[in-house]
Amino acid sequence: MEVIVPQICGSHLQPIGGSYYQLTFATCPGQWLIGTQHVAWLNFTAAPGMSSTSLTLELDNITGQQPDGTPVANFAPQSGRVVVVGVQPYLELIRVPGSNLSFILYSAVNSTNRVQWTESLATPGVWNLWQQVVMPDLFLELPVAPTNQAEYFRAVTP
Repeated sequence: MEVIVPQICGSHLQPIGGSYYQLTFATCPGQWLIGTQHVAWLNFTAAPGMSSTSLTLELDNITGQQPDGTPVANFAPQSGRVVVVGVQPYLELIRVPGSNLSFILYSAVNSTNRVQWTESLATPGVWNLWQQVVMPDLFLELPVAPTNQAEYFRAVTP
């Protein structure tokens, strides 16, 4: 957990069971938070050999209080997702507002990946090359414009 505003003088990340954690923040004496500013970043490190995947990050049971115990209710935590980039790439299909479908390809920087398609999973091993991509960053958007025959897609490292 990385605090990103100077008004926070105390922070704590504590496991509370299973995959649940408690995050606590305290402002410095005489300081307050105004508006919808971000106060911290959560950073993650994947275990070696972990498969690529996405995980939901839900922020719930949120409470806030002033030093005198008065409840504070004007904050808006942002739940989200964590994408873990492991040994193999991760391919995600998304709908971009106002346009068609796109893929987001997640993979190691400078790795070469093949995005492939097939008409059926009934014939294992029959995958056609759609694009070969060298990753300039950890993720790359690929607009979908494959053949009409494509039903299934995957990304692999050669």
